[in-house]
Amino acid sequence: MDILFIRHGETDWNRVMRIQGGIVEIDINARGIRQAELTRDGLVAAGLRFDRAFVSPYRRARHTAAILAAPHSVEPVVDDRLHEINFGPYEGTSIRAFADDNIRAAFKDPPSYAPRKGGESFAEVEARLRSFLKEVIIPLEGEAETVLVVAHGGILRTLTRIFDRRPLSAFWTADHQPNCCAHHIRCTNGQLSLVDRSLIFYDEDEFRA
Repeated sequence: MDILFIRHGETDWNRVMRIQGGIVEIDINARGIRQAELTRDGLVAAGLRFDRAFVSPYRRARHTAAILAAPHSVEPVVDDRLHEINFGPYEGTSIRAFADDNIRAAFKDPPSYAPRKGGESFAEVEARLRSFLKEVIIPLEGEAETVLVVAHGGILRTLTRIFDRRPLSAFWTADHQPNCCAHHIRCTNGQLSLVDRSLIFYDEDEFRA
């Protein structure tokens, strides 16, 4: 069974580097829609047919999933375990001008980050993703051939960190993960493996400006 974890399309907050983690209603912008459409077409051209789909509850992920799933007659199922890392009171602040040393640590030295009220730790994010993989994805083997999962940058980074067994200190540095990139996972005899990472189905140069 093949599983594609895909990051949502671009949002306005992605462009200006504002922390949007736990903010539910931010949607993808026109560029994000275009990325999703090109990715949808690339997946179809590659002969991929999804027979199951799962998505984060956040609007930017749900909009992306609706575009990607449209040719496959599959309705994405919302799973709360796929939502983005919640940074609590730091939501909406700038990554270019950190509000204080603690949120700076979240992006520069993750092991020293301490979540504030309403936020969550990197360990909590990993635990809910592991739960999703164990309780939802692995049991689908034998029932599904190809599964679509649409989530967020933090979830995709957590996913590759699990397979790489890399330290938390390398959380942000290991992968190039543009919007709508895909990590390819395979499930064989109940075991998950990382087949490929950061697959892109559009010309990145179109979206650099």
